[in-house]
Amino acid sequence: MRKIILIGLVLIFTSFFFFSVFKNIQYPLMWGDEAETALYARRILKFGYPKVHDGKNTYDQHMVPGDVAVIKKYDLYSIEMWGQYYFGAIGEYFAQQTTDFYSKTAILRSSFAIMGILGIFILPILFFLIFKNSQKKLLALLLYIIIQLFSISLILHIREVRSYSLSVFLSSLSILFFYIYNLKRKINSLWYFLLLLLTLFLLGNTFPPAYLGMTVSFVTYILLKNFNSDLSEFVKNILKKETLIALSPIVLSVFLYLPIIIFFETSKAAQAAFLSMNYNLSVYKSYLLRIIVFLAKYHLLYIAIYLKIIRYFQSKGNKKQVQENQLKEYDKLSFLLTLILIVNLFTIPMTPFLFERYFVFLQPLLSMIVVVDLFGVYEFIKGNNQSDQGNNVLAIHFYIIFLLFILTQITNFDNLKGHIYELTHKYEGPMDKVIFYIKDKYPHPENISIFTPIEQTELIYYLNSKVLCDDSINCYKDPPDIFIPRNYLSSKDLWKRYDNYIKEARYSKITLDIRDYPVNNIPEFSLTLRHLYKTPFESDPNYQLYLYVKE
Repeated sequence: MRKIILIGLVLIFTSFFFFSVFKNIQYPLMWGDEAETALYARRILKFGYPKVHDGKNTYDQHMVPGDVAVIKKYDLYSIEMWGQYYFGAIGEYFAQQTTDFYSKTAILRSSFAIMGILGIFILPILFFLIFKNSQKKLLALLLYIIIQLFSISLILHIREVRSYSLSVFLSSLSILFFYIYNLKRKINSLWYFLLLLLTLFLLGNTFPPAYLGMTVSFVTYILLKNFNSDLSEFVKNILKKETLIALSPIVLSVFLYLPIIIFFETSKAAQAAFLSMNYNLSVYKSYLLRIIVFLAKYHLLYIAIYLKIIRYFQSKGNKKQVQENQLKEYDKLSFLLTLILIVNLFTIPMTPFLFERYFVFLQPLLSMIVVVDLFGVYEFIKGNNQSDQGNNVLAIHFYIIFLLFILTQITNFDNLKGHIYELTHKYEGPMDKVIFYIKDKYPHPENISIFTPIEQTELIYYLNSKVLCDDSINCYKDPPDIFIPRNYLSSKDLWKRYDNYIKEARYSKITLDIRDYPVNNIPEFSLTLRHLYKTPFESDPNYQLYLYVKE
């Protein structure tokens, strides 16, 4: 009976999670980064690779200064790895079957969201490998799913047409393959080699920071497992057949990845990025602190630390033999997951720019650690003390854990409330208003030219208008049909250009009832530019978005 109830609860909360991910996924239209992914996905379908020029628009915008984003010989975009673009081509193929903008958006976002959900649910497979009791398996899965419901940042990120969901999927898959071979021997060495090699190679070509963290974590685990204070013995352990097999897919993935890095001139782009940010040890420390603070404020880092402290002291106590074997299984898995988390905490800040999307794949990992250690604490206390005293100790621990959870959710409350609102209301961003205004005014928006300093990719993707140009495609020989001043990135030189447009042609100023917010939306919590849950309507002309339309 308990098993049936647990199955029912798992299905109910899984349904809630699916609802939280997919409801209103079509709103708003894609923002700049998403539209860039969709734009290059479209060019892959047309040209076979992310081509910078398509005969109308040039797109090589990026955050890195200098001429480092394009390999001119092949006219290809090289500042980002291509995994997300090639995967996006699948969704783009189906999106091209409809002309409705919101349907296109839903198709593209859903394809990425599915991968994110798969990644989130891959990790709990490990529960079924360490728990012998079916009820414990289901209870662990239930707790894990409930935690994900409160992970609003994770939900928002996997709904995006970007690499975030793919990094969750591929990192989870690599952990699963590594665990089932190195700790369980559930697959043979050939399958382990092929599966982990393929997964790491795809991860490296999708999101390099996660690839670095995973490879360093796996190698570190193998070295620690074979460590011996006697150097000669340590070397012998490393040269054992089973150790070399364990290392082989990881090492080979590096050798396969190096030619791609060289071809993409990644070191050149990285150097330019680090210089532009004046990156130094202080920046690294600030990035590390930001990640830790984020996981503490919006996830379960406090609870994870509390459980680790309890398990440390419990490990020093006496255990029954049967219980000790089970606890060892918990601790082995928890150690591996914790090692991966810690290594990534120190490798991710080694990027020139830091956004929450760079470490979103750590959130399911932290959830797993909490659930596994929670069961470890419970098993130890119940196994060693069946009296009321043991129950009282458990009650105290669970009360403290519950209190820590509530404290975390207090800081997360506005996001929980906001997410519920956006699931039940249509959200429109500034570019929704602009794009639908242009679509309604011009029967053939593909024949007009538009100038704007930011959020250009949405205009290219949805309207196919001339938007971005360089010397090879001079679409601003004459004043554009529309120009959209944006306060966020409009320099003095740009304002001079706007003035010149007005002098050269007659324009009507169109004011929209929405705030000139720099992005259509963004899944960030900790930056000044934050995720919005409600349409930012605006009545003050000083803050409204406006555009100039040629008469």
